[in-house]
Amino acid sequence: MNGAPYWSPPHRHEKSYAHRAGIRAELAEMPDLVAKAIRHGLIQRPDSTSTIPTPVKRNLEDWRIANCDECGISFERGRRELVKCTTCRMPVRPCSGCGKDFRPPDRKKVCCSKECSQKKQVANFKRQHALTAKPLGMVQCVICKGMRPEPKRGARIAQTCSKECFIIFSRQLRSKTK
Repeated sequence: MNGAPYWSPPHRHEKSYAHRAGIRAELAEMPDLVAKAIRHGLIQRPDSTSTIPTPVKRNLEDWRIANCDECGISFERGRRELVKCTTCRMPVRPCSGCGKDFRPPDRKKVCCSKECSQKKQVANFKRQHALTAKPLGMVQCVICKGMRPEPKRGARIAQTCSKECFIIFSRQLRSKTK
């Protein structure tokens, strides 16, 4: 109850009751102690078969367990009229990336594979950004007077077309400032 007449979560800086009690410093060395105990053989790692619980079998009515008409696997149903398992009930649909027919594992899947989904995302990104990107204009170099596509260098458009023209341009600027 945290001392209040109604339950409220711990303060944002005190995420646990151990923090309030001042046990935090002792718990900080706990992972090192456990690692040392494992190395010395005092603690053994649990076997995976003992840590994974076996599912509890419920006593179901006979009609609730059925075999799928398409794939033949046994499944649990909630209505008597269901004769297909969940995956077989999904309709076959064409992949929106490659067009190949596939049976989706759920209603949200629209692509047949991860690779196909990535290709579709890239295509959508390129299509969407092709509309917003403005075409490059042509600009004239201040030194050689040659026309070239406008390259961006930093925040402004570059005034020169090459490194050689830039060197000449910077010399001219320096001579004007002297």
